[in-house]
Amino acid sequence: MAFGFVIVAMAYSIGTVSGCHINPAVSIAMLIRKKLSMSDFAGYVISQVIGAGIGCLVFGVLFGFDFGFGQTRFSLDGNMV
Repeated sequence: MAFGFVIVAMAYSIGTVSGCHINPAVSIAMLIRKKLSMSDFAGYVISQVIGAGIGCLVFGVLFGFDFGFGQTRFSLDGNMV
């Protein structure tokens, strides 16, 4: 439920500014529905990727880069660590 609450909070906080395009999937849907031009789409996706990178950098600085960022890591022999 936490992810759902975050999406709702983001929609209310930035929805009027950007239409709440917080990931490329929303931008792709808007491009397909012809609600975005190709140049706007490119700007949104570039901004989303840069924002994700900055978010990962901040998370890494705060918690350490060996933390895993919530991903399951595999060892070289294929077993989960």
